[in-house]
Amino acid sequence: MKKIYLLFVIAISASVVFGESVSFTANVSCRTEGASYVDTNRSDPSKLSVRRTSNGNKSWIKFTGLESVDTARLKTATLTIALQEDKAGAQSCDVSYVNDDCQDNINWAETQITWNNAPGNDPGSLAALDSTKTTLLSTVSFTNGVAGQTFDIDVLAVLQTDTDG
Repeated sequence: MKKIYLLFVIAISASVVFGESVSFTANVSCRTEGASYVDTNRSDPSKLSVRRTSNGNKSWIKFTGLESVDTARLKTATLTIALQEDKAGAQSCDVSYVNDDCQDNINWAETQITWNNAPGNDPGSLAALDSTKTTLLSTVSFTNGVAGQTFDIDVLAVLQTDTDG
């Protein structure tokens, strides 16, 4: 199965014990690229690009406001990604998170992150992340996706083990 260019709108929804629901939209995103582009910043605040090229591509997203959530009271937490455009054929993309104890460039800014300074990146690999600093959460796979199609990923355990917001 090949991994190819996808555009996603990303949000986290969480509900607490008493049925209260909160949502967070990714407010910062950036795509990094390897090979001769390791110092290039590719940010676009309107979308998160996921694509596979011979140079390798990895995208990074950040949410703010999560530190205000009492994660001990959460019943559910879901990361929802939505396809922005139709995409034919078999597609997939891995979704990972930076481990809580990884502090490497954790306060990155959208216009400053690159292949070499992205938290949890394995700059020596066009496909892999540093497995000591990141955890694979899910692989999103679909065939002949249509714009607006959503994919939900359970992130409750990730939020409940987070200590730095």
